[in-house]
Amino acid sequence: MPLVDHQTEPAIPNFLTSDTPRQDDAGTISGPLNGTNGVNLADLSMPGPSSPKDRERKELENLKKQLLVENRVKDGAENLLVVPNLTEEMRQHVESELAMAKGKIDTIEQQVKSLNARTERKATAPLAPRRRPTGQGSSENAKPKEDSSDDKGACASSLSTQPLDNVATADDLRTSLNYASNCIKALLSAGGRPATSPASPASTSSISPAASTADPDRTRIDIMKRLGGVLQRNMRVRYELNFAELIQSSLTRDNKHAVEKEQVIKLIRAVVTVSRERKSIVGTGPVTVPISDCVMRALVAVADYPEDPFRSVCIQTLAEILLLDIDLVARTGGIRFLLHALGEGPLELGPILAATFLSIIDSPRTRSYLTVGTDLEIALSAITDAYGKGPEHSERMRGCARVIHLMLRTWSGLLYFCMNDMLAIRSIVNTLTIPSLETREIILDMFFDLLNIKTPEWFQTFIDGRRLTMYRKSRLPPEAKKDTSPTERPNETLKLTDQFLALLLLVLVKAGLLDALTGMLEEVATGTNLSRKAILLMAEMLQMANRVLPLSIAADIQV
Repeated sequence: MPLVDHQTEPAIPNFLTSDTPRQDDAGTISGPLNGTNGVNLADLSMPGPSSPKDRERKELENLKKQLLVENRVKDGAENLLVVPNLTEEMRQHVESELAMAKGKIDTIEQQVKSLNARTERKATAPLAPRRRPTGQGSSENAKPKEDSSDDKGACASSLSTQPLDNVATADDLRTSLNYASNCIKALLSAGGRPATSPASPASTSSISPAASTADPDRTRIDIMKRLGGVLQRNMRVRYELNFAELIQSSLTRDNKHAVEKEQVIKLIRAVVTVSRERKSIVGTGPVTVPISDCVMRALVAVADYPEDPFRSVCIQTLAEILLLDIDLVARTGGIRFLLHALGEGPLELGPILAATFLSIIDSPRTRSYLTVGTDLEIALSAITDAYGKGPEHSERMRGCARVIHLMLRTWSGLLYFCMNDMLAIRSIVNTLTIPSLETREIILDMFFDLLNIKTPEWFQTFIDGRRLTMYRKSRLPPEAKKDTSPTERPNETLKLTDQFLALLLLVLVKAGLLDALTGMLEEVATGTNLSRKAILLMAEMLQMANRVLPLSIAADIQV
């Protein structure tokens, strides 16, 4: 047996380095590695890049696996809900998991359908020559691509010429995000604004410039369809894009774009509705409304513009947000505006805003956002500042009287206005002492309503100055006479409302209402309607004091 020299390396065969093919011992023709008859070493060492068909096939398999898992989750959740001894907390958790599984199943099924449709379209469509994007220079001046990220940017540049489905079903989040950002830029440009991109990955591409020559409305509709397709098929893009700037710009548009502004307000109200439902689940704890500060400031600006057709709905929306997330409204200046609207805003919204602020002052946590003596007292400004405004201000005073009536007939409002030595109530009472105020009769009517004084049958006759002792033949039948024979004010058991009226009466007396009525009677000529109404109010207050107040306090009032 021949000895083998282990110190010498075996020689490399000539046919591995020679370009000339030769025949080996087995009679097989062997050639160079890169020849057509040889074997490629790269194919043996590691697999090359997969074809688009392989990627689509793998993607379809992954989607089917995910669909199988979600179906199992759904079946398990449905079976678990049938269990009778399931706790409420566990049931809510299972229902949420079931809803999430159903949503994922729908999303996966849509992705599978779109993937199958794209595969069929590619199989049937003929190959078309690739067009050069508009504005691209010659191939000599073109810069070479450095990495795969440039390929993604180039892909985003040509998204305007691609079908919508090809973009919407793309797996690459960056490509979809860039495409959605370009759609937003195109929408801003089509609306006559500079194309400023929201917070999203930078991209120098844009929608095809040829779209600018078409009808603007048709162009916007086409771009919105493309953007909607991306948002529907790629859920993460919805959360990556920042739509706050778009909503803000839509709210600041003029009345020519009322439809766009209406849709934005509907979107904001939908967000508020979801937050309100969340608060009903959480309970009395604070709830955060997911609206940015810039959108809130734009909403306040719309509500502050008197000629805007959406002013009323924006004020109501701000009041609703105030009850849910007072921190957000205070941070964006909404509380100051709502207080101003309570005093000088639309009359029909006064009771709504009054009820809102009554709810705010009823809680110690939210009460700290208001300054006692200056903030909520703005609601009284229509009456306290009525001097010199004339009879045309009477309608505003009646609206303010309704707001005061609503506030003082609640425990929260009465106790709040009693702070600072009843300064707010004293300011209302002191308006009766202004001699030249021609609308003092409105204030007297407000006190009649506050004290729940029901006027007798002869009220209008007394106010008109006609005699009440004049003999008249009664026109009532005998049965009606028997019904009216009892006294007008029978003795009744005091109820809880009478206890509240007793406290309110005592507060008004301590604030100087009887003294103000006495001074007004001394100043006004005897025999006028104003003097008669003041006399009747004073008499009714004294009679009510005898009925609902302790005798010692009622006696002090009569002195």
